[in-house]
Amino acid sequence: MIINMDLEKLKNKIEAEKDIGKIGLFVEQIRTINEEGVRNLINDLDLEGLKVKIENEEDGEKVASCISQVVCANPKVAKKLVDGLNLEILKKEIEDEENIRGVFRFIPSEMNEEFAKKLILIIEDKIRAEEDIREIGWGIGEIAWANPSFAEKLLKALDLKLLMSKIEAEEDIGYIDVLMEGIEEGSKEVMINLLNKLDLKKLKSQIEAEEDIMSIGMFIRRVAYENIKVADRLTKSLDIKRLKDKIESEKDVGKISLCIEGITEASEETTSKLVNQLDPEKAKTHKVRKNIIELKKEYQK
Repeated sequence: MIINMDLEKLKNKIEAEKDIGKIGLFVEQIRTINEEGVRNLINDLDLEGLKVKIENEEDGEKVASCISQVVCANPKVAKKLVDGLNLEILKKEIEDEENIRGVFRFIPSEMNEEFAKKLILIIEDKIRAEEDIREIGWGIGEIAWANPSFAEKLLKALDLKLLMSKIEAEEDIGYIDVLMEGIEEGSKEVMINLLNKLDLKKLKSQIEAEEDIMSIGMFIRRVAYENIKVADRLTKSLDIKRLKDKIESEKDVGKISLCIEGITEASEETTSKLVNQLDPEKAKTHKVRKNIIELKKEYQK
């Protein structure tokens, strides 16, 4: 069993292996058995030797796999490894990466302006082509983890209309929330500008079409966190009766609480109107009925 093997022997075995595809698989095997051990092992690896093997490898899939496994095993060491790689190799890996969520693995901590501009164009094309806006949100968030200043440049360079079109075409408010979370992690300034330019009537329709009240609450909370004025206008425009019916039909007290809390972050006035219209007798479960009664007492005029 690998778990019983000496970590120094494992390190020597990895450093002796010339095939980086096999190195990636080996690191993965160790990680599934001993996460702490593989973290320490990667920390002690000869990074310069591994860098040379990666730069000499022509198979992009092997390069991606190897770096991915090092990222999973020890993110800090992985960043050191990536920072030491030839920039053109990283650019090629980013170009070849089909999933925008995987791009962050190849983003160096530092880069010159010219190289940054090249990457921005490549990533923008990937964002444009990606239909699942959650992947875009996750991808941007992970790029922000890899290199916060580059994520800021990327978002500021993007055409806001591209992001707006992605949001307006999406029916699932939970998916929109994931995208906005990624944008928020990358650039609060861009997030605020985006909220100011979004069509609130369209956003209102998307919220009212959403059946999951927890997603509604979490989304409104995020908007309120970034731009309370927009959140206030948006929340006050909602059809209270439709929202009331959804809450009364919900069996999960936790979801109701998250929904109410999110709306309250944006507008206590709207929450008060909503709670006062709730009918405990229409609740689907005893717990929900009790919860509505407690809410009405809390918000009673």
